[in-house]
Amino acid sequence: MRHAALLVIAACAVACVSTNAAVMNETLIRPAISSDSVVIYLTPGDVPRKYDEVAVLNSKGNEEWTSESKMYKSMRQSAAKLGANGVIVSGMKDPSTGSKVAHALLGTSSSRKGQAIAIFVHPVGADSSVTTSH
Repeated sequence: MRHAALLVIAACAVACVSTNAAVMNETLIRPAISSDSVVIYLTPGDVPRKYDEVAVLNSKGNEEWTSESKMYKSMRQSAAKLGANGVIVSGMKDPSTGSKVAHALLGTSSSRKGQAIAIFVHPVGADSSVTTSH
C-alpha cells in the first residue's frame, strides 16, 4: 500500500501543473518547436522585435507541489506545441489564505494559477518595432 501511495505522489509531482491554450488565431500556429527555445518575457516591452499573439495560456497547479518555475515550464511546453517561441507572463497568483486554510482543514483544492500570452517573435531582420496581431 505504501508503494502505491508513493507512485501516486510521484505521478502528481510530475504532472501537477496543467496549462491550457486558447488559440487566438489558427493561422498563426506553426510547427512545434523545442520548449527550450521558448523565451519567457515579463512584460510586452521586454520583447525585442515584432511579434504575433498566438494563444492565451492558463496554468494551474496544486499550491503544495507547484513552484513558479514549474508553471513557467508548463507554459513553455504549451507554447512550443503551437510553434510559439515566446511567452509574455501576465501574472502568477497564489491561493488566498482562506483557500489554504480550507485546503488544510477540509481537503479542498488550493491552486496556484498563472496567465500568459504565447507569442511568435519574428526573426532578426523583420520589422524591428514591437506590434501585435489581432
